[in-house]
Amino acid sequence: MDKRVRKARLLNILILCLAGALIVLMALVLVLRVSSMVSSLISISIALVICGVSFLLNRSGKFNPAAYLFLAGFTAIACTSTLLPNITVETRILGPIFYSFSVLVAGFLITPVTAFWLAGFGTAILLVIVALLGGPASFTASNEPGAVSYTHLTLPTN
Repeated sequence: MDKRVRKARLLNILILCLAGALIVLMALVLVLRVSSMVSSLISISIALVICGVSFLLNRSGKFNPAAYLFLAGFTAIACTSTLLPNITVETRILGPIFYSFSVLVAGFLITPVTAFWLAGFGTAILLVIVALLGGPASFTASNEPGAVSYTHLTLPTN
């Protein structure tokens, strides 16, 4: 089997698995009525649109545009999840970590150099977000007795 065909099939499998997980996540958000329901539904809908367009591009033989759209789109969504209103502190901290998966997949699907470019793209997005949230002083570390050190985010009130 041709290397490009194999990569295209792998991308389709990845897109379909992620789209299925997003549909389940959307159902959970609707059933549980979480406090950040509107922003969560918007994020999930954008992610589903990215999955759909990437899948259609890939099926029509345009592997590179599909892969770049899929990976850059999910890097942007993972990083910007910190800016959504009513999002829990855990999501603000863990959301950007998931962009590393896009970087790994870029190295496998496209070229190893692409992983570095995508990592730079994600880092630039995170730096802009840190600047929007008030700079590095917005991120503080604290210790509680009997607990492992954890990080929490204090957002500016103005």
